[in-house]
Amino acid sequence: MSRRHPTAIYDPGLQPERTLMSWQRTSLALMVGIAAAVHYVAPDLGGPPAVLAGVAGISIVIIAYAGAHRRYSAATTELTRERTLTTVSAWPLLLLTVACAVGASVAIVFAAVVLL
Repeated sequence: MSRRHPTAIYDPGLQPERTLMSWQRTSLALMVGIAAAVHYVAPDLGGPPAVLAGVAGISIVIIAYAGAHRRYSAATTELTRERTLTTVSAWPLLLLTVACAVGASVAIVFAAVVLL
């Protein structure tokens, strides 16, 4: 059994898989939202600052998803081998929070530029 792709399934309800799929949906939604915000803000704000904010936000989302996937692999392996879970990390949630803050900042700048 490899660490990256566990072959045995621990939870009949597939809770770790559902959590990973939730991270996938959230990450994709954030990336699309950030890209749309950059698309609409770039003409008024200027290309380079908007693109830089977008790249930063999307990079943070990708890092958060990669951390969630790594955590999923570690948790599934640990649950399969030992039937207990001691792997706990708040890094994916922290990075996702930062990505949301970057997206909110872009949205606020967009609102200020367009509405004022």
